[in-house]
Amino acid sequence: MEVITLLHTTLVLAFIAVTAVLLAVTLTQRARVRDVVMTWPRVSPASAWPVVFVGVIVVLAVYSSNTGGTLPVWIFGGYVMGGVLWFAASVIASAIVVSRHGVVCGFTRRQHTVAWVQVTDYFETSDGRKSVFVFLYRQADGERGRLEVPVPRADMERLRFLVDESLEHRPTESAHRVPGRRATS
Repeated sequence: MEVITLLHTTLVLAFIAVTAVLLAVTLTQRARVRDVVMTWPRVSPASAWPVVFVGVIVVLAVYSSNTGGTLPVWIFGGYVMGGVLWFAASVIASAIVVSRHGVVCGFTRRQHTVAWVQVTDYFETSDGRKSVFVFLYRQADGERGRLEVPVPRADMERLRFLVDESLEHRPTESAHRVPGRRATS
């Protein structure tokens, strides 16, 4: 029985260490975004997994307690603590951050980051329940991209002002030469 307790102890400590590192990396990525003007959480399916995990652990802890299980309570507490760290990291990683330099729609993928100088056009849509800013932009390789940013109603006016201000003061693209005959010559 001591082998099982030792195994659980090792797993709990490893789980807490991994989720603590995940949270630290997420906080570091968030801290790297400079000149943040506004931010808001985004509902993400990734945030549901830690909640389900903690729920299962609580059910197992109650079951173990009611059946006279031999596992110490602190093992279940460690799993819950790791689940809370995981949840915090997933909420921070899915947040939308608007800075003076651009928009970061979560820290999970690089494609969800757009600098204001990349934006070629934008528009707003609304379906009554939610509003979405849609940014059309050019990627570094010249490909076109589209980023949809869900915005809470309370932040719409402030974001609208920030987008207008940021796109108005961005540097203009230099004209590029077109080889061959020109239509104006």
